Amino acid sequence: MKWLFSLLILVLTSQLVRSEATEERVWTSTAQTTITGQALSLANNQVTFETTDGRKLTVPLNKLVSEDQAFLKKHFAGKLPSLPALPAPPNLPYEQGKVHGPIDTGQGSSYYLYLPKSLSAEYPAPLFLWTGSAPSRAGALNHFIEGAELTGMVIAASVESCNKNRGPISNTEHAGNCLEHLEQTLPVEPGRYFFCGQSGGGAEAFVNADTYKSVGVFSYVAYIPEGKLPKYCDYVYAAGGAWDYNRYLSAYAAQCAGKNGTHRLYPGGHRTDRGEVPTEGMCWLYTRELYDNLEGREMEQRRFEDRFLRYLRDDLQSNKPHLAYYWCDHLLEACEIEGQFASLVEEISQSLAPTQQRYLDGRKALDEFSDDHFAKHGESTGSKMKHSTASIKSAAKKLEEEFAGVVDIAETAAELQKPTAGN
Repeated sequence: MKWLFSLLILVLTSQLVRSEATEERVWTSTAQTTITGQALSLANNQVTFETTDGRKLTVPLNKLVSEDQAFLKKHFAGKLPSLPALPAPPNLPYEQGKVHGPIDTGQGSSYYLYLPKSLSAEYPAPLFLWTGSAPSRAGALNHFIEGAELTGMVIAASVESCNKNRGPISNTEHAGNCLEHLEQTLPVEPGRYFFCGQSGGGAEAFVNADTYKSVGVFSYVAYIPEGKLPKYCDYVYAAGGAWDYNRYLSAYAAQCAGKNGTHRLYPGGHRTDRGEVPTEGMCWLYTRELYDNLEGREMEQRRFEDRFLRYLRDDLQSNKPHLAYYWCDHLLEACEIEGQFASLVEEISQSLAPTQQRYLDGRKALDEFSDDHFAKHGESTGSKMKHSTASIKSAAKKLEEEFAGVVDIAETAAELQKPTAGN
């Protein structure tokens, strides 16, 4: 049956990636040369033609006269190829779109669970497991529901794994019991784990990553235990407040991952309720891992792109254009998306560039600030209250002045000048 399922996915995928060709017509270049034929596709600002004599040619869009460019953009813009209705997973033990729990694993551990409505029978889902500094409650998952729907991840929160665990079962064993039960009862892809946690729970996320061979860690106001990035942790999204006492360790964790890590600074201290960060962290990790490993995931890719394009257009582009522009850059540059999805994202990016470029520059400047001024203190300074240096304050002040008036960036730069604290 496996080969039949794979064949069905391959056939469906091959049908879905086609775009409707234009009618046959004469196309004119800026040099006033012409060809006659159909335009088959427009992707990454490249047009593929099939001429009347059967040849296929790919030329840059900007090499055509403005009238032909406008025609092609209108013809191919606006939507991705249509998808069939989402097939529901068979015999799920829990209803989709609701938080359930605590669910007993039968091994002395329990967890809360959310199954996204975007979960389907087409492919097993990645798993996102949260560990807190305190025992998790149902509300621990609320901040991650939007990200779960966009990515299709199953999300769970370990109840017993926390800083005050003094029982016979260790935090890492509690996480393992949850993983085992989730894999036995739900369509979860074995080994495709993303661990996330807050403070001490964030440190535990790194331990879980090393123990259970994860692909990524979402570290919230946290650190790498023993100062060493786990062997099984390809991507790191470290998030934390500008004056969080773990800011040096968060920066160091991100820097250890190199180009596969980022330190997401935001205004505030040792807290994790920054509105857009949970969704952003989940999608950052998911997209980096997905687009680096696309083989065999064509249907998952198409489902994600369909959902995320609507998110960009219907939510972010109008309500949070700075974040929409950030995501366009992330998808085009870091993920190197291709095809019709890339063309549509590029169109959004170009429309936002005149007003949002300073925000994107500010985000990159904050990441560089983290590398230059925080990461180097990671091993030596560690978690430290009431700490700063003259060079940190001076560099942050310059950043504040450079990005004055830019949403989030100026405020974050101002708060970087504060000594560290908890809240």
